[in-house]
Amino acid sequence: WAPQTFYNTSNGLINNRTGTVAQDKAGYMWVGTDNGICCYDGRKFTFFPGRNRRFYFAHSYATFYKQYAVLGTSGEGVALCHRNKVLFRRFKGCEQVYIIAAVALSDHSFLLATTQKNGILLVRDSVASPVKLPEAFLARITACLIVDKDSKGNIWVGTDSGLLVFPKGDLNKPFVLRGMQGKYINVLKEGRNGVMYAGAATSLYSISDTSYTPLSECRLLCRKDSASISSLETDKDHNIYIGYSYNYNNTLIRLSPDGKQTSLLLDNTNYPWDLRFDREENLWAACENGLLKISQPYIKNYLAEAGNFPIAKSGIILNDGSFLGNIGDKVYQISAERAITRKCRGKIHAGYLEQRFSRRLTAKSG
Repeated sequence: WAPQTFYNTSNGLINNRTGTVAQDKAGYMWVGTDNGICCYDGRKFTFFPGRNRRFYFAHSYATFYKQYAVLGTSGEGVALCHRNKVLFRRFKGCEQVYIIAAVALSDHSFLLATTQKNGILLVRDSVASPVKLPEAFLARITACLIVDKDSKGNIWVGTDSGLLVFPKGDLNKPFVLRGMQGKYINVLKEGRNGVMYAGAATSLYSISDTSYTPLSECRLLCRKDSASISSLETDKDHNIYIGYSYNYNNTLIRLSPDGKQTSLLLDNTNYPWDLRFDREENLWAACENGLLKISQPYIKNYLAEAGNFPIAKSGIILNDGSFLGNIGDKVYQISAERAITRKCRGKIHAGYLEQRFSRRLTAKSG
């Protein structure tokens, strides 16, 4: 397990149920909770009450504009967050609307995904109007779940019945990706490799065709029946981190480019609503019961040989950087990509080498 830190109300969060996490250009972390937005400056959390009411719901998907992290709220409009300061932008006709996600198109215009039936609103100079969607598509959907803008200027809208694309941000020429018709798209994120990833209930897809047409290939990367994908993120090595609930167990997996999966177990009570890497490559998870920071989770799995207990009970880091661990009834030395079996004098009992490692071996390698 990677080194991790868990934050909740005892550390200054306004509410333990967190739904979104993001980092602005200045390096400040922003957290949306059931009771509003908090900022973490590396030392303490600061809560920003609303103007209309102190507490407000803020589980919006975070997007970015200039130096800001952009979060939607319920009843407080759009929050532009930067350097321990929040600028709330409120719009006529949206006072009681829950903004699920917001994309800033300019300093005075926004595209909003809301809980209203038409779903997508365009705001210009604080006045909101519905965006015209394809009639056949509009007839099928009941909710817009997420909106995002990629590095090429395309705008993506995930709904409960498919994935909608506004190529190059042209709101007059939307189309539906045929490979995603009828799917429940509640997770969207562009990877660092420029590939767009979409979570569709139990499945994860990639859309890598940069020309984006209705017939663009939607490649299935992984699927887990009875699962519910809630969040995803990518690292600099193009691994994909997926948060999901599977058979009532909440977990986090890492999917490598070659398709291998590594499990990074979460506390079963912590549903991972959102994932985000910061500039130092720490992974932050906005969870059901607080905010989790996982320090640089570059983890490798080494499988024990058949017949051994696949449980690493104890171990130490040697001076050369390798790991000496007790796995089952054998001792392995793990270095780079290799796991070497080491001989030991006397009988070894599975998982009972803690004293030997901590006293004798540490003293000798000293």
